[in-house]
Amino acid sequence: MKNPILVAVILQLASTVIQIDGKYRFGDIIMFPRKCIMDGAQPVYKHYAIYVGPSSEIDIGQGDNDIFHRTVDEGLNLICKFDKLETTREQWKERVDNYLDGIPQMRKAINTRGIIKRINCTIWNCREYHMFLNNCEHVATYVRYGLRISLQRGTLARFLFRIPPEVRKILCRIKRDEAKELSCESLQANSS
Repeated sequence: MKNPILVAVILQLASTVIQIDGKYRFGDIIMFPRKCIMDGAQPVYKHYAIYVGPSSEIDIGQGDNDIFHRTVDEGLNLICKFDKLETTREQWKERVDNYLDGIPQMRKAINTRGIIKRINCTIWNCREYHMFLNNCEHVATYVRYGLRISLQRGTLARFLFRIPPEVRKILCRIKRDEAKELSCESLQANSS
């Protein structure tokens, strides 16, 4: 009786590992909801990390760690480091949240070489933590897109985060350019 249960547990663990390894790609932003006040409510805030996974076959010194993020160490220092997905997850279900990928100019920044360069720059220069100017989401968006931004979309904390004017201008320009690129006028041949 013990053997079938043991086999079932091992199969469940194996399928979980396969699912985790196949679910993320190097450079994906991974979002972890945090602190729900009650069932059905929005999370108070979200924690963000970059997937670097040992299964990505890209070695940037992460060893057997899965993610790169801004976090707190044992001495309560806020640092940027490689870490394990399962220790960061806690009781929440994480997911990919590459929320700027739909913007063409942001997609251009997504390349392995750029992501590696920004991780190497950030791990040695994590900068002082600031909830509104340099938090885990700022680090994750900088590593993926080269742009430090924190919107805390879909959280109770989103009302506290204001987009800096220079970032707002960039996002407006990007949206305007994207609309222009998709319009029929831009697709027509020059009539002159």
